[in-house]
Amino acid sequence: MDEVDLAPFLKKGDNTIAVLLCYFGKDGFSHRSSGRAGLYFSCDAGNTHIRSNRSWKAAMMPAYKIAGAPYPNWRLSESNVLFDARLERSGWEQPGTDDKWMGAAAELGPAGSYPWNQLVKRPIPQWKDYGLKEYRNAPALPSVSTGDTIVCELPYNAQVTPILK
Repeated sequence: MDEVDLAPFLKKGDNTIAVLLCYFGKDGFSHRSSGRAGLYFSCDAGNTHIRSNRSWKAAMMPAYKIAGAPYPNWRLSESNVLFDARLERSGWEQPGTDDKWMGAAAELGPAGSYPWNQLVKRPIPQWKDYGLKEYRNAPALPSVSTGDTIVCELPYNAQVTPILK
């Protein structure tokens, strides 16, 4: 179970909760795959109580795929993630965006029941966000894609979510 402080992201009036869930889709050295992705969301703020249920919307993001064998490193479950920017849905994450293309989420059960079982707070931080960093070779990168492979040099040995604009 992970706790996230949503307060800095909320504004007065209506707010939208959107979650991008990553599912690696294979076993790794220290990860045993459940065979499917899942999300349980719970928020208590004063008199407001929000729980994920079948009224939520869900969809597979078309740009994210599960890569097949051969896997780059069998020890890492995340080596199976593939992203194809050509398939990205532009603007889906923006407030007020039309979400009619999304279906209803499946409701699998309340906290404490199968498939969640006993939820335990993660003992280590979920992630650290060091903000956006420039690639070392950023000035040499093409400003317009030619369709060729783009090779970016990381500023240090890091796990990243690449951003190309």
